[in-house]
Amino acid sequence: MNTADILRLSLDLAGVDAVPADSGVYRPRDRVERILLGIDIAEEDLVLAKEKSFDLVVAHHPIDWAGILKVMDRHEALMI
Repeated sequence: MNTADILRLSLDLAGVDAVPADSGVYRPRDRVERILLGIDIAEEDLVLAKEKSFDLVVAHHPIDWAGILKVMDRHEALMI
């Protein structure tokens, strides 16, 4: 499985067609076997992932905070 497959599966599971503005793949990979998952991923987590030979790091909170501003209206509407 590669990062495009994983992203497509994620969209299917979420029931959406397009990648949200606060989501994305920063370093595409052709083959993914080991994934490090986290809510907040810090620089030291990326170092650990590299040292432990993880192929992919998935974080709930985006690295690109500019993208989150584009989806805040949707989040607000869902919470009210």
